[in-house]
Amino acid sequence: MPLSLLISAYRQHFSLSEEMLIHTAPIKKGASGRTIVRVKGEGCPSVIGIHYTFERADNALHKPVNDLLEEAGVRVPSILHADLDQQILLVRDIGKQDLLSLKDEPWEVREPYYRETFRQLAKICRCEVPDGVTVMPPFTEETYLWEQDYFATHFLGTHLGCDGEQFLRDERMQTLARELGAQQPDMVHRDFQSQNLMLLDEEVYVIDFQGARQGYVEYDLASFIYDPYMRHPLHERQQLRALWTEVSGRPHNTELIRQVALQRLMQALGAYGNIVHNQKNDWYAQHIAPATEMLLSLTEGTQYEDLFHPLLAAAPKGAAL
Repeated sequence: MPLSLLISAYRQHFSLSEEMLIHTAPIKKGASGRTIVRVKGEGCPSVIGIHYTFERADNALHKPVNDLLEEAGVRVPSILHADLDQQILLVRDIGKQDLLSLKDEPWEVREPYYRETFRQLAKICRCEVPDGVTVMPPFTEETYLWEQDYFATHFLGTHLGCDGEQFLRDERMQTLARELGAQQPDMVHRDFQSQNLMLLDEEVYVIDFQGARQGYVEYDLASFIYDPYMRHPLHERQQLRALWTEVSGRPHNTELIRQVALQRLMQALGAYGNIVHNQKNDWYAQHIAPATEMLLSLTEGTQYEDLFHPLLAAAPKGAAL
């Protein structure tokens, strides 16, 4: 049913007859409750067709957030056709190359794209939500506590077989959530990582932004610097912090980045545990070791070391970072 709706919308948008053959190809990326396909008719442009359900609250927010980001000058794929009654969007197809595809290129090749990425992030964080526009609720103490619970349930529990209850009751985790949740100074993408940054003609486009909300831009910055897919070594993480300050004009707060990076990596590891074990998708298993090692490195020599290190000692280790 979703596929037929997308094909019908494509025919309508390009005024194509029913006899015109339409080709579709599924796109593996995408969150639950969405059908995402590449759609193309002979002699017509390829587009990305999205059909969404209300299984997740953010699915229906693609268009309002898209409009908000476009107004702020953020480079996002433009919406060509929207039928909100049918829960259909046709979006410009900007190709298949994401930032992750450059993972093994030398720094000199990647650096211009990182610079452009931070230009987009600087625009995102300055977005102001006008009256009448709906985005996801802001990061609060409850949001951060949810991330911790997700980590404890699906990574510590399901993946490592540990009891996460004591971890969740630790005052340090509760204090971290309370302190981070007290302010929401910036607009945050919420999943600012290499697979959500597309490359076309030496420009960077931001996708999968429907979960945007108020929070700390440092959460997005940490998501990018501590991306388990890219696996930036320590010296590159330092270079990326300096590059962000150069591009954005905002000095980076080392301790704040550490705190939100802890949260982000807990969320990521919770997701990997859930997807690998409950959704039976083994592709994410390869990213558990680098995410674990980054979490260990962030907590080493800090107040969190004796909380995380005994628990994570059971996690498999990968190449040194």
